[in-house]
Amino acid sequence: MSTRLRSTADNVPVQRGQVCRLLRLAVICTTAATALPLAMLSAQQRQQPADEPPPVTFYTEVNFIEVDAFVSDSAGNPVPNLKIEDFELYEDGKKQKIQSFTPVNLPIVKADRPLYSPNAIESDVRTNEGGEGRVYMIVLDDIHTEPARAMRVRTALHRFVERSFGTTDLAAVVRIRNSGDSQDFTNNPRLLLRAIDRFTGNVPRERKSDAVAATADPATGLTLPTAVVTGESRPTPANLETVLLPGVGGTTNADSEVAKEARDVSSRIRELSEFLAGVRGRRKSLLLVSEGSPFDTYTATGQAATIGSIVVEDIRKAVAAATRGNVTIYAIDPRHLMPVDTNALSAGELQSTTGLRLSQDSLREIAYETGGFASMSMNNLDRAFERIVNENSAYYVLGFSSSNERRDGSYRKLEVRVGRPGLQVRSRNGYTAASGREPAAPAAPKPSVSMPGVASALASPLPTSGLPLRVFAAPYRGTSSKATVVLAIEIDGSKLDFIERDGLFVEEVEVAHSASDGKGKPHPATRHRVALNLKPASYAKAMKGGLRILSQMELPPGRYQLRIAAGNELGRSGAVFYDLEIPDFARQDFTMSGLSLMSSQSGDALTLVPKPLPIAFGGPIVTSRVFDSDSTVAIFGEVYENANGGRAHTVDITTELRTDAGTVVRTSADKRSSTELKGTGGGYGFTAVVPLKGLSPGIYVIHAEARSNIGARLMASRDVQINIR
Repeated sequence: MSTRLRSTADNVPVQRGQVCRLLRLAVICTTAATALPLAMLSAQQRQQPADEPPPVTFYTEVNFIEVDAFVSDSAGNPVPNLKIEDFELYEDGKKQKIQSFTPVNLPIVKADRPLYSPNAIESDVRTNEGGEGRVYMIVLDDIHTEPARAMRVRTALHRFVERSFGTTDLAAVVRIRNSGDSQDFTNNPRLLLRAIDRFTGNVPRERKSDAVAATADPATGLTLPTAVVTGESRPTPANLETVLLPGVGGTTNADSEVAKEARDVSSRIRELSEFLAGVRGRRKSLLLVSEGSPFDTYTATGQAATIGSIVVEDIRKAVAAATRGNVTIYAIDPRHLMPVDTNALSAGELQSTTGLRLSQDSLREIAYETGGFASMSMNNLDRAFERIVNENSAYYVLGFSSSNERRDGSYRKLEVRVGRPGLQVRSRNGYTAASGREPAAPAAPKPSVSMPGVASALASPLPTSGLPLRVFAAPYRGTSSKATVVLAIEIDGSKLDFIERDGLFVEEVEVAHSASDGKGKPHPATRHRVALNLKPASYAKAMKGGLRILSQMELPPGRYQLRIAAGNELGRSGAVFYDLEIPDFARQDFTMSGLSLMSSQSGDALTLVPKPLPIAFGGPIVTSRVFDSDSTVAIFGEVYENANGGRAHTVDITTELRTDAGTVVRTSADKRSSTELKGTGGGYGFTAVVPLKGLSPGIYVIHAEARSNIGARLMASRDVQINIR
């Protein structure tokens, strides 16, 4: 769905509701009338100002290579303040010209929290401002990790997230097989920990089938289906994969099952590395938590060696994808320190130790080739995570265009040197060049397609910061089984490219938002194309307070990731990801909607409403959570109940403003009657007005709570953290 807006005027009414009536403040009621209808502007009339740099481009061609270099001293400490002239970069022994150089030094930024709360209160606003942080993709191997060690993995990852994950960092949690328990990239520690806690490892199973008789093949020593050994269908190299690899030919022998599992891990790593390849200019770390595959690719002979060659080829493809995409892989083996005196081991223990060596070799190889490290048989996993954090906090990104332009698929060795004595450099060892013809340039987009920059930002693996955005989203009960999600999207107007023409300031902006549920199912995107012809007063407001767009979407109950992108015709764009959980308002016993905030400061931004909102908020919803001490804040929410059995009762709704120490300094109470709902399962809308005048600067928490005065006295609540300056 798309909406196009026109504007040459400075006013369009926004629905006015309880806020204006209760506040009786002209400033908020007047602000509610600052939303603009907007005018179409031909994109062909737009020209890029001569003094502006070209828009940022995300390169995907492998000819431009980025290399992350971690430089340390003799004690292993990162070395800061190096310059481009301190580095030399070689490809296949030939020196390359370093075309881009970025030193990175990232502190761990923790969210402010009230003193009375043990944890930070999750923000209801997402932004791409504040700088870029670390990027972690946590891959949990639910094929090779024993359940007995899954608890150790969960405990170590809990400490990693709680201690070392900052507000600007992004992480995803992915399983090798069970993709339904994954978590997309987010900076929400609670969601990451929830995905981690669902990891239970792999339940051991017999590597044979009662339905298929197995016999040792005297020609190869492999345990094969009896029909294969005794008949004329003994596999040859040409049909080996079809006969031996489970999932293709249906065989269940032990060797081929181990091979299939090894291939599953390699294929998953390759897919994830290709997904991350489009992200440039920052380090991307894949944390593979696995006990590795015990498949023997060293001593196998005959048909087993052919199976081994297939496994090795898949590993090679995974490493090639990671090195091509500049993805650093860290392999973390959760097993404790194991005995090393093989002379003292029994035959069974010796076989187990051999399997341990093989599985750890597979992990070492993939980590070493991509510039990471493998943490093996450590009694303290925290040390591995601490080292990973250090390497992702201080490093250098070097970029160059390879002097070898051939697309031959060859492996090219890389070496980074630092001229200062006593320093050590670790980076990926090389990369695999692209092969085949260079992809053709994409066709020009049709008029109905979004601006290219917006489309790219919306499809990006990670949020993008080319255009600063702040986004608020809140679910409310809709007219059907779906909820209405209200969005407030604020764009930094000073970063747009207005052109003055005939006394008006002209710009065209597009906003798009989409959603995917917990299973990755996409929902239709909504686009608003906004063409602005602003008078000087409105232009000044957009420059100072930004551009605010109020939008909406309908979604069924569930867990979602919203993607919100905005940009202009010149390619300037940004994107924000928003994790949202929508309760089943029509079925759950007692629930509360999100809390929407309005403020006497809301007039600072230029507000646009492409489509009338279904709820009368009484003023523009704001995304800022920082308010002046002389301002007034209004809070709007709804309470829904479905378990009263038709019995008459009351519901108490209380809104409090609490200080950093937990002291209540403002309160608003309301008692509602179930007779208002007229026997239907509906909602109690409530509004609280909170004057901030006289309060000291600092952290405060808005706490809204509703309690039903019947039966079990069900309760629902929401918290919003704000700052007063």
